[in-house]
Amino acid sequence: MTSFLLSTTALAQTSVHGTGRASLTYSDNAFGARSDPLPGQRGPFATVYSQLGAGVLLVHEAPTALYEAGYGLDYSYYFDHPPEFDPNGFNNAVSIRGAFELADTDRLTLAAGATSRTFALYVLDRTRQGAGGVEVPANDTVILNLDWFEAWAHDFSDSLTGTQSSGAGLIFPVQPATPQPWRYQVNAGYGLDLTLGQNAHGIFANGTFFSSVFEDAPADPLQQGADEDRVLLSLIYRYRRDWDALWNSTFSGGFSTEIQPATQKTKTGPIGAASLNFVDIRFQGSLGVAHDTTVNLLANQVFVRDEVNLAGSYSLSDVHPLRANAGVSAGINRVSQFESGAEERITTAQADASIGWYDDAISLILSYQHFRQFDAKSPTNLLGASQHNTLTLFAQGTFPSRIAPPVVVQPPLRVDAAPDPRLTSD
Repeated sequence: MTSFLLSTTALAQTSVHGTGRASLTYSDNAFGARSDPLPGQRGPFATVYSQLGAGVLLVHEAPTALYEAGYGLDYSYYFDHPPEFDPNGFNNAVSIRGAFELADTDRLTLAAGATSRTFALYVLDRTRQGAGGVEVPANDTVILNLDWFEAWAHDFSDSLTGTQSSGAGLIFPVQPATPQPWRYQVNAGYGLDLTLGQNAHGIFANGTFFSSVFEDAPADPLQQGADEDRVLLSLIYRYRRDWDALWNSTFSGGFSTEIQPATQKTKTGPIGAASLNFVDIRFQGSLGVAHDTTVNLLANQVFVRDEVNLAGSYSLSDVHPLRANAGVSAGINRVSQFESGAEERITTAQADASIGWYDDAISLILSYQHFRQFDAKSPTNLLGASQHNTLTLFAQGTFPSRIAPPVVVQPPLRVDAAPDPRLTSD
C-alpha cells in the first residue's frame, strides 16, 4: 500500500522557523447576526477589523516520521464595534501534528490544538467557513477551544487496509459575563478498504457523542433546552475510482441514526455523497453533492444537510506562484425537534473568490466571500436569515522557509494516493 507519509530526507533533521501574519478585513455583518433579529438582539453590524500576529514553528523530519509543533499569538482590533461588548484582544493558538510509519504495514497520524479567542472571533471564523444554521449573537467572552484527532491504518495485505480514528473537541467560556454552555464532543470510527486496481471499496462505521452543559440557566431563548446529550451513529459504503492520472471520483451511501439518550428516541435516515475531481499541474477542480448529517455545537443539534458545491483553482503563471481560486456552494440545512416533530429548515448559499501569491516564504492573498442563509421555515425561531459580505487582504510569512512537506491529516481521495490538494477558496 502507498504510504501517507512523504519524507524528503534519509536523515533526521529538525528546523525552527519564525512565523508572521497580518490581515485587514471588511465585513457588513462582522458578528454573525441574524437579518431578522429576535427581541433584544442586535442586527448586522458593519466594520473593519485587523489581525496582527507572530509565532514559532518547529519541524522534525525523519525517514519514518514527520511532525510539527507551533505557537501563534495574534491581536485582533475592530475599528468599530457594538457598545455592549469589546471584541478586541489577544488570541493564542498551539498546534501539534505528526505522521509516523510505525512499521511497513502501520501508519499513524496525530493532531492536537488549543486556541483561546473571543466568542466574536469564533463566530466570525465559523461564518467564513460556511457553517450555516444557527446564528448565535457574538460577544466578548473569551472561549478556550481544545481539539484532538488520531488516525491509524494497518495493511492486512497489499489490497486490504483497516482504519481506526478518534477525535474530541471542547469549547468552554472563561469568566463569561452571562451564562454560556460548555460544548464538547467525542467521536470514533472504524473501517475496511479493499483496493482492486483503480477501484477501492470501503465500509466505515462512525459514532459521535456531543453535548452542551450549562452551569447556570441560559438566558438566550435560542439556547433553552440545550443542556441535552445527543448520539450520532452512521454506517457508510464508499467507492472510489481513478479514471486516469487526472480524473477520479468518489461515491458513498449509507444511513445515520440520531439518538436522544434522555428519552431513548431515535431518528434514522439515508446519507450519501458523490464527487468528481480533476487535478493537473495548473488546474484543480471538484464538483460534489451530498446528503449527510453534521453536528452544530452552537445549537447542540444534528443538522441534515443537502449540498452541492463546485470549486476550482488555477495557476496563473508557469514561473511565479500566482494562483486564482473560486468556489460556489448551495444547500439546505434541516433539523427536526424530538419533542414536537416540527421541522426547522433554512437554505444556504456561498460564493468565494481569491487571488494569491503562494510562496514557501511569503504568501499574499486577496479574498472575497458572500454567504447567505434565507427562506427560513422555523416555527420556533431556531433558524433565522443571515448574510455577510467579507473582503480580506491577508499576508503570512515563514522565516526561514520550510523545506519539509506539511503534515497531511486527511487521507488521499485518489486510490493511488497521488497528491490531491483539498480545494478551498481561502
